Amino acid sequence: MGDKMGTTDLLNSLKQQEKNLREFLEAILRKQKAIVNSDLEALETALHEEEKLLGSIQSVENKRINLLKDLNEVYSPENKSVKLSDFLNSGGQYLEENFSLNARKVQDNIRNLIEYINRVNFQNKVLIDNAREIIKLTFAEIVASQKKSLLDKRV
Repeated sequence: MGDKMGTTDLLNSLKQQEKNLREFLEAILRKQKAIVNSDLEALETALHEEEKLLGSIQSVENKRINLLKDLNEVYSPENKSVKLSDFLNSGGQYLEENFSLNARKVQDNIRNLIEYINRVNFQNKVLIDNAREIIKLTFAEIVASQKKSLLDKRV
Protein backbone atom coordinates (compact mmCIF):
# COMPACT_ATOMS: atom_id res chain seq x y z
CA MET A 1 0.00 0.00 0.00
CA GLY A 2 1.35 3.42 -0.90
CA ASP A 3 1.79 5.81 1.98
CA LYS A 4 -0.50 8.49 0.54
CA MET A 5 -3.06 5.88 -0.43
CA GLY A 6 -3.07 4.52 3.13
CA THR A 7 -3.70 7.91 4.70
CA THR A 8 -6.38 8.63 2.09
CA ASP A 9 -8.05 5.33 2.92
CA LEU A 10 -7.88 6.15 6.63
CA LEU A 11 -9.41 9.58 6.12
CA ASN A 12 -12.17 8.07 3.95
CA SER A 13 -12.79 5.47 6.66
CA LEU A 14 -13.11 8.20 9.30
CA LYS A 15 -15.52 10.15 7.11
CA GLN A 16 -17.60 7.00 6.53
CA GLN A 17 -17.72 6.43 10.28
CA GLU A 18 -18.84 10.02 10.81
CA LYS A 19 -21.62 9.45 8.25
CA ASN A 20 -22.63 6.18 9.95
CA LEU A 21 -22.78 7.88 13.34
CA ARG A 22 -24.92 10.73 11.98
CA GLU A 23 -27.35 8.19 10.53
CA PHE A 24 -27.29 6.26 13.82
CA LEU A 25 -28.10 9.45 15.72
CA GLU A 26 -31.03 10.10 13.39
CA ALA A 27 -32.27 6.53 13.96
CA ILE A 28 -32.16 6.82 17.76
CA LEU A 29 -33.92 10.19 17.57
CA ARG A 30 -36.65 8.51 15.47
CA LYS A 31 -36.76 5.76 18.08
CA GLN A 32 -37.21 8.36 20.80
CA LYS A 33 -40.08 9.98 18.90
CA ALA A 34 -41.67 6.56 18.36
CA ILE A 35 -41.44 5.78 22.08
CA VAL A 36 -43.00 9.11 23.05
CA ASN A 37 -45.79 8.65 20.48
CA SER A 38 -46.31 4.95 21.30
CA ASP A 39 -45.81 4.19 17.61
CA LEU A 40 -44.83 0.52 17.53
CA GLU A 41 -44.34 0.40 13.75
CA ALA A 42 -41.99 3.40 13.77
CA LEU A 43 -40.17 1.91 16.77
CA GLU A 44 -39.59 -1.39 14.95
CA THR A 45 -38.35 0.46 11.87
CA ALA A 46 -35.95 2.57 13.94
CA LEU A 47 -34.66 -0.51 15.79
CA HIS A 48 -34.05 -2.30 12.49
CA GLU A 49 -32.12 0.74 11.19
CA GLU A 50 -30.10 0.84 14.42
CA GLU A 51 -29.10 -2.81 14.08
CA LYS A 52 -28.06 -2.33 10.46
CA LEU A 53 -26.04 0.77 11.29
CA LEU A 54 -24.35 -0.89 14.26
CA GLY A 55 -23.07 -3.58 11.89
CA SER A 56 -21.77 -0.93 9.51
CA ILE A 57 -20.17 1.03 12.37
CA GLN A 58 -18.37 -2.11 13.57
CA SER A 59 -17.20 -2.96 10.06
CA VAL A 60 -15.77 0.53 9.48
CA GLU A 61 -14.14 0.45 12.93
CA ASN A 62 -12.41 -2.84 12.07
CA LYS A 63 -11.21 -1.33 8.79
CA ARG A 64 -9.87 1.74 10.65
CA ILE A 65 -7.97 -0.46 13.08
CA ASN A 66 -6.39 -2.48 10.27
CA LEU A 67 -5.46 0.67 8.36
CA LEU A 68 -3.83 2.16 11.46
CA LYS A 69 -1.85 -1.02 12.06
CA ASP A 70 -0.56 -0.88 8.46
CA LEU A 71 0.19 2.83 8.62
CA ASN A 72 2.00 2.47 11.93
CA GLU A 73 4.38 0.03 10.24
CA VAL A 74 5.21 2.69 7.63
CA TYR A 75 5.25 5.88 9.70
CA SER A 76 5.90 4.78 13.25
CA PRO A 77 6.89 1.11 13.71
CA GLU A 78 7.34 1.54 17.48
CA ASN A 79 3.72 2.66 17.84
CA LYS A 80 1.42 -0.33 18.41
CA SER A 81 -1.62 1.74 19.37
CA VAL A 82 -4.66 1.80 17.12
CA LYS A 83 -5.82 5.18 18.43
CA LEU A 84 -5.87 7.87 15.77
CA SER A 85 -4.47 10.51 18.12
CA ASP A 86 -1.46 8.28 18.93
CA PHE A 87 -0.84 7.72 15.22
CA LEU A 88 -1.06 11.43 14.43
CA ASN A 89 1.28 12.28 17.32
CA SER A 90 3.86 9.57 16.66
CA GLY A 91 3.95 9.82 12.87
CA GLY A 92 3.01 13.46 12.64
CA GLN A 93 6.29 14.75 11.24
CA TYR A 94 5.99 12.39 8.26
CA LEU A 95 2.33 13.04 7.52
CA GLU A 96 0.95 15.71 5.22
CA GLU A 97 -0.32 18.64 7.25
CA ASN A 98 -3.60 18.65 5.32
CA PHE A 99 -4.20 15.00 6.22
CA SER A 100 -3.50 15.62 9.91
CA LEU A 101 -5.80 18.64 10.05
CA ASN A 102 -8.62 16.86 8.25
CA ALA A 103 -8.23 13.71 10.36
CA ARG A 104 -8.33 15.70 13.60
CA LYS A 105 -11.40 17.61 12.41
CA VAL A 106 -13.27 14.41 11.56
CA GLN A 107 -12.10 12.86 14.84
CA ASP A 108 -13.56 15.84 16.74
CA ASN A 109 -16.82 15.51 14.82
CA ILE A 110 -16.96 11.82 15.69
CA ARG A 111 -16.32 12.55 19.38
CA ASN A 112 -19.11 15.14 19.42
CA LEU A 113 -21.51 12.75 17.69
CA ILE A 114 -20.71 10.00 20.20
CA GLU A 115 -21.33 12.37 23.12
CA TYR A 116 -24.68 13.40 21.63
CA ILE A 117 -25.59 9.75 20.93
CA ASN A 118 -24.80 8.91 24.56
CA ARG A 119 -27.05 11.73 25.79
CA VAL A 120 -29.94 10.64 23.55
CA ASN A 121 -29.46 7.00 24.57
CA PHE A 122 -29.65 8.03 28.22
CA GLN A 123 -32.86 9.96 27.52
CA ASN A 124 -34.26 6.92 25.73
CA LYS A 125 -33.37 4.72 28.70
CA VAL A 126 -35.29 7.09 31.00
CA LEU A 127 -38.27 7.03 28.62
CA ILE A 128 -38.23 3.24 28.46
CA ASP A 129 -37.90 2.92 32.24
CA ASN A 130 -40.86 5.27 32.70
CA ALA A 131 -42.90 3.36 30.12
CA ARG A 132 -42.17 0.10 31.97
CA GLU A 133 -43.34 1.66 35.23
CA ILE A 134 -46.55 2.87 33.59
CA ILE A 135 -47.18 -0.62 32.18
CA LYS A 136 -46.61 -2.18 35.62
CA LEU A 137 -48.99 0.28 37.26
CA THR A 138 -51.61 -0.24 34.55
CA PHE A 139 -51.31 -3.99 34.85
CA ALA A 140 -51.59 -3.78 38.64
CA GLU A 141 -54.75 -1.63 38.28
CA ILE A 142 -56.31 -4.10 35.84
CA VAL A 143 -55.57 -7.05 38.12
CA ALA A 144 -56.85 -5.14 41.16
CA SER A 145 -60.07 -4.13 39.40
CA GLN A 146 -60.68 -7.72 38.24
CA LYS A 147 -60.20 -9.02 41.76
CA LYS A 148 -62.56 -6.36 43.10
CA SER A 149 -65.27 -7.19 40.53
CA LEU A 150 -64.95 -10.89 41.41
CA LEU A 151 -65.36 -10.06 45.10
CA ASP A 152 -68.39 -7.87 44.37
CA LYS A 153 -70.09 -10.70 42.44
CA ARG A 154 -69.64 -13.17 45.27
CA VAL A 155 -71.35 -10.94 47.85
